[in-house]
Amino acid sequence: MLDTFTAFDTHTHLNFKRFRKNVDEIITQAKAVGVEYMVVPGTDLGSSRRAIEIAEQYDGIYAAVGVHPHHSYSYPREVLRPS
Repeated sequence: MLDTFTAFDTHTHLNFKRFRKNVDEIITQAKAVGVEYMVVPGTDLGSSRRAIEIAEQYDGIYAAVGVHPHHSYSYPREVLRPS
């Protein structure tokens, strides 16, 4: 049996509005049970910016910046595919 456990959550949307008030609590609880690293993926420009903000505040938290295909219709082509 393992005495220690370290996990990497590869997809956690701590950047969504519903988590804005308790991001710190969620991260603290996750780390308490062995989740040392997390990726916060952006789904649009706003959530990507928020992912970066969170990643800059916490050790072991990383931002993935991008636009989900469901949101791509709201951006001009030049934004999604710069020349």
